[in-house]
Amino acid sequence: VSIADLGIDWKDLTKRTLPLLDHNQFAVQHNRDDDGFSRLYLSHSKTMTPINFDFDLNPLTDDEAKQFLQDIVESPPQNTMPYYVGPIDTSGTPLASLFPSGALSILGDLPGINTLYMHMGERGSGTAFHCEDAQLRSYNLNIFGWKLWIMIDPNDTTKFERMLATKWALHKCDQSVRHLNIMVSPKRLLEEEIKFDIIRAGPGDLVITRPRQYHAVINQTPSLAIATNFTLLSEEAIPRGWVVCPEDGFYDKYQEHGNNENGNQNSDNDTDAAISVGCGDAQIKVDSNTKDTNTDTDIESGRQLASLTIDNGALLRFMSIVYAWDSADVTLKSSFALRKPTDELSTARHYDNLRRKAQNLSILYTVLGMSASFRLSKVMKENQHRHRASGSCISAVLAGRGIEDTPKARKAFAREISEARKIMKMVEGYNGLLCFLPLGFGSGFTLRALTRFSNKDLETFRATIARYESLMLLSEVGNEFLLSVWGEGEFKERLFQRRQLSELQNLPNEDLIKFL
Repeated sequence: VSIADLGIDWKDLTKRTLPLLDHNQFAVQHNRDDDGFSRLYLSHSKTMTPINFDFDLNPLTDDEAKQFLQDIVESPPQNTMPYYVGPIDTSGTPLASLFPSGALSILGDLPGINTLYMHMGERGSGTAFHCEDAQLRSYNLNIFGWKLWIMIDPNDTTKFERMLATKWALHKCDQSVRHLNIMVSPKRLLEEEIKFDIIRAGPGDLVITRPRQYHAVINQTPSLAIATNFTLLSEEAIPRGWVVCPEDGFYDKYQEHGNNENGNQNSDNDTDAAISVGCGDAQIKVDSNTKDTNTDTDIESGRQLASLTIDNGALLRFMSIVYAWDSADVTLKSSFALRKPTDELSTARHYDNLRRKAQNLSILYTVLGMSASFRLSKVMKENQHRHRASGSCISAVLAGRGIEDTPKARKAFAREISEARKIMKMVEGYNGLLCFLPLGFGSGFTLRALTRFSNKDLETFRATIARYESLMLLSEVGNEFLLSVWGEGEFKERLFQRRQLSELQNLPNEDLIKFL
């Protein structure tokens, strides 16, 4: 692609990053693993280090490129490397029109799926092995610097997955390989007789990946590229029968089109997965100091959670939730506001049905789903108190879900209730703070992580919020909103509802609080 003919000030474009709320994807770090393998993790960082693109470097030869990638895996660098993957402001440029998304255009803007993302990083940074969400293709146009791609031959996709499955558990998930954060050396691929190509992409080179084609990308030099997904016009925008990862930006649209018959089985806790932000390239929620891909055990202190519940991100999140509810389907609103049944079994089924409905609502799920779980938990608790067992309610809920009433199903459901009660205990007396908790928004916290809070963390959180006058205010506002959702009160219009979210994003914390 002749990028010089596009009339774009590329240096200016590097300054036009548009990080998402709570964005922390600004660095990566390598870790050595088994022979022929390493891990390339997202290293949590709140700021982006400026990258110098003023250099003159010739491309590597084939042998040099292979050796570079071999060294990255066998002797990975120890330092953290700046790397940004995220939205970019393309206004005033022809970029958006030059990268059509094909059939995906009917779905509206899906960040990181059919909108342009910037990939900007230092030498040695990049993305571990993955394939694109669902059965999508991708464009990647290099602007500055040189990238090295390892592209697995599409005919060896299954062979590549089987090789990894002999060492690590691969769940039934579209992105199970991505979740490994794994790099494989060229030497190891040759030993496993897996066919691959190494592509050296420089300024103006456009790399296209095919559906289900695994690839890893390492920056040989500081590099800037822009990328997005697409389909051919003859291909389905929503592939049916595919097990789509609940953590990617495609998941909500996939469910809207009725593709959730059996649920997704990649996570042992669908609640955590359903509220996660999309898994764009390298947007992998892992701890950079461990090989384990499960960050649930990496729990921040109660004091840190309290501070994240009152920062700008939390306030803007709540405003986004209110906007989303304002524009929600009238039928859905009515179902939440319906008078609850009078008998306990029907009440339990009612709340559980609403909790499951909320799973399809993206940002609303944290609030509506957990609020329904709280109410369901309360019904179960009352039932336990009277009868010493909640067997009848459990049977009613499982029947409503269409699940066979077995000891295993009961145990799984009991865990759900136990987790909901733990969160209830955390915000007891401050129920409205549920609307501000930073769950699943890149903060490092998940619902499951909070259920593992120690009693000391719990006490610290509650003691901290009791000292914050502003947190008490937020609790009142959040509670007013929740009561309005359940048809038990009115949420009075706030000043922020008369403005666009984009107008509010750069306002200081104190101004946002005034709008509430």
